[in-house]
Amino acid sequence: LENGESLKISLKTIAGTIAFDDFQLLYCGDGTNGSYELSEDKTTLTLLSDWVNTPAAVEEIKNVIEANKATLLNVFIMQDEVSLDDPLDITYWKPTGTNLLFYTDFSDNVIADGTNIVRMEHTRRDIDNDYVFDTISTCQSLVITDGKPLNVPQEFSAASASYKRNTSYTTDYWGSLVLPFAVTKPENVSFYGLQSVDLSTTYGTLKVQPILEDVIAANEPVMFMANGALNINESDVEVRKTSELRKPQPETDPLTLYGTYQSTYYVGDVEQCLKNDAAYQAGTLAEKPDISMLPNADGLCAQDCYYLKQNKFYRGYNYFAITPFRAFIYRGCYDYLKQYFEENPGEVTEAEATQMRPSLFDIEIVDPFVTEIQTVGGETVPEIEGYYDVRGVRHSTLQKGVNIVRFEDGVTRKIFVK
Repeated sequence: LENGESLKISLKTIAGTIAFDDFQLLYCGDGTNGSYELSEDKTTLTLLSDWVNTPAAVEEIKNVIEANKATLLNVFIMQDEVSLDDPLDITYWKPTGTNLLFYTDFSDNVIADGTNIVRMEHTRRDIDNDYVFDTISTCQSLVITDGKPLNVPQEFSAASASYKRNTSYTTDYWGSLVLPFAVTKPENVSFYGLQSVDLSTTYGTLKVQPILEDVIAANEPVMFMANGALNINESDVEVRKTSELRKPQPETDPLTLYGTYQSTYYVGDVEQCLKNDAAYQAGTLAEKPDISMLPNADGLCAQDCYYLKQNKFYRGYNYFAITPFRAFIYRGCYDYLKQYFEENPGEVTEAEATQMRPSLFDIEIVDPFVTEIQTVGGETVPEIEGYYDVRGVRHSTLQKGVNIVRFEDGVTRKIFVK
């Protein structure tokens, strides 16, 4: 069957025949048909040389996009693949509730600027009698929909970029965030970074400290505390490739925050998980040196990872999923536990083993400022001279809002307190 071809379908029943006439096949299969190519994983659609700008062809592409909108991330409309003589309005193809990006090198006379449309302009340079082509990509407006996958295969400059996350919380709440462009701290948000883990408490305490910088770099996962919805609105930003997002390094990262732009699942065999867990608690890890509970595509163990829920970090068990633009904590316990078992043969109790991998972490904010003279590496850390508000009024400690902290060596820092 060919796309656009009419067909008739009839269903025979016990009582007789029911006829269905005048059907038209709008989309048949996937892959390459001369007009377009859909990647095997159905994430990328490329228009090809046989595609022509006719109402029927436009409708065909719309149906292809709609049929694959759950997985489709990028559409490429490039001059070396397809010819366009008349203007093409691709806003008609945009499905709602997705982060689909359109890449094109046609001029705005053919494909007009619009939301999530990336225009690639090629320039030629002559270097040592050889031509070098540069590509400058721009986007008038990038609007990111929360919770939907995003793929930025090639970086570009965006005149405006926005992201919004609603919340049902009526008071301060914890969250995590990662975006492919630099983010300026909103007034109702404070950003935090991981500091350390305290295992002396009942469950465990994750200690975090305020990030003093006002801008969070692109592809940098952070924790935040907010009151109300999270609204990010930036102007003139560089949108980086999502592939630049830091990937887990299980052998070297003891406590790390990792973000995702895709829905990532950590799934394992439940029976094997229970066997491995028993080995951990019994102190017989040396008998299973190749132990790896619930490995995922990144080689991580779900039980070494923590996800944020209801203002606490919970340890993964059989599996868990992370929503796009959020982050999870990796705390590699394998080597730590192995060393513990080897150094304490026969002395590991179930309670001790469990405490090393608590089922959840409470979150504690640590004051990032030194309150007295200390020495680090033999050097004296300067004492705080005073706390000031934006009007220059001195206070005995940090106040709500913007604080200016002055050290005795003349260095000043700014911190926002909720």
